[in-house]
Amino acid sequence: MDVREQTNKQEPDSIRSRLWEFAVDVYAQPGVMAACLKAQEQWDIDVNLMLYAVWCAKQKVVLRSDDFQKAESRCQVWREAIILPLRKQRELWRGKPKLSADYEAIKGLELEAERCQLEFLADLFEQDQSDLATLEFEGRIDTSVLEAQLSSLARHYGLLEEVFMEFRVAVAGS
Repeated sequence: MDVREQTNKQEPDSIRSRLWEFAVDVYAQPGVMAACLKAQEQWDIDVNLMLYAVWCAKQKVVLRSDDFQKAESRCQVWREAIILPLRKQRELWRGKPKLSADYEAIKGLELEAERCQLEFLADLFEQDQSDLATLEFEGRIDTSVLEAQLSSLARHYGLLEEVFMEFRVAVAGS
């Protein structure tokens, strides 16, 4: 299943579909995927939390460390029970020609699980924001809010802000 096809399964103008479309678009920007994978592999950072942080910055909503803790708590069981085992299996099958169909199937399931996690985050966002009508869903990302967001996320993971430098630069350029 194509990434765009998964978007069509949701209500077209819901918070869930907006977050998913945003995440897919940002992830496709030059340098973003590489920065996300680096953060995931080197520091075990949840890429969906990174994309959620950027999306919130676009809405001019600043997340504090306790907001990231709440977001991570909301997603932790799903991530550990569903996403990470799928990713591990997919990685085991990568590059094995006899398993290429199974590899693609697992990859599709992993992507669907990632979309579900972003839906959890969209629901959390909707619950925590009392005045959604004032949110601006179009426009550029506010870089000062993005910097504050990523600083907070770095503190949440107990890391230096510099771990997100490559990601911040790639996202700001998109």
